[in-house]
Amino acid sequence: MSLDANYEIPQTQQAAVPDGSGPGAKVLVKTIPVPQPASHQILVMINWSGLCASDKCFLRDEWAAYNGMFPLMATSSLGIAGHEGAGVVVAVDDDVSALWKVGDRAGVKWVESTYGVREMCSNGFCEVHFPKVIHHAVEVAGTFQEYCVTDGRYATKIPDGVTDKEAGPIMCGGFSAYAALRKSHGNQTYGAHGVMLATPSKEAYDIVPHTLRVRGTLVTLGIRNHSAVMAGTMAALVIGKRLNIVGSLFGTKRKADEALDFTARGLIHPILTKGTLHDIDRFCDMLQEGSVPGRAMIKVSP
Repeated sequence: MSLDANYEIPQTQQAAVPDGSGPGAKVLVKTIPVPQPASHQILVMINWSGLCASDKCFLRDEWAAYNGMFPLMATSSLGIAGHEGAGVVVAVDDDVSALWKVGDRAGVKWVESTYGVREMCSNGFCEVHFPKVIHHAVEVAGTFQEYCVTDGRYATKIPDGVTDKEAGPIMCGGFSAYAALRKSHGNQTYGAHGVMLATPSKEAYDIVPHTLRVRGTLVTLGIRNHSAVMAGTMAALVIGKRLNIVGSLFGTKRKADEALDFTARGLIHPILTKGTLHDIDRFCDMLQEGSVPGRAMIKVSP
């Protein structure tokens, strides 16, 4: 294993974990052991982590309403949510030493690892749907901790020109939106060729199909705790305008690289609302109210 001779990895760290369950759960900051990288893993000191709306769902058990359609946090996650992490590699397992070195900057995404060699894992489209995929904040601990282990074969290299606090939100929200936009094809006259719908409200799903042109595409992206919201519309409208309704769950490793490139070239800079691990509860309440300007970003390591 590769380590930095000039940097001593601590034995313990600070992490945000839920106290209680359900809508009333509160997040506490606790001292826990620092994990050690296993085979093919790297250890990343997390500088910044975005707070995705799905993290709120994990911490407050909001996806339980979907009866298994979407994952819940397993005990193996240690209750640590977060999957938009960016930081510095401080340890590298020998199996991935050709990919990473200590001091590299790494992005940690919702998908921690896939098998990577099967067609479904490596075609750049279906990897997140592989049945044995492993997720941060679900099967393994996420990025609301100072040190996070992740599979070096699936972690994303952060390019020069992109800061950690800008790279964090791109690791889920940014490149998931980019992937959905790629499916929606943009707008022209006679209605939109495509619309990306990131809100789960019934009102939005009632209105948006009427804004599409003939053979237009509605891309559904937002998931909250509203399991009764349907993505369809009147059959006559779908048939008459030959509409396409498709889902877009999450971007892929390839899309993460492409989305980071927009920021590296100075084309896109996310709007950030910054806080610390102690602000996660407050930010979750703000997400519930729809009052977070841009993306809530957590400064994890001091």
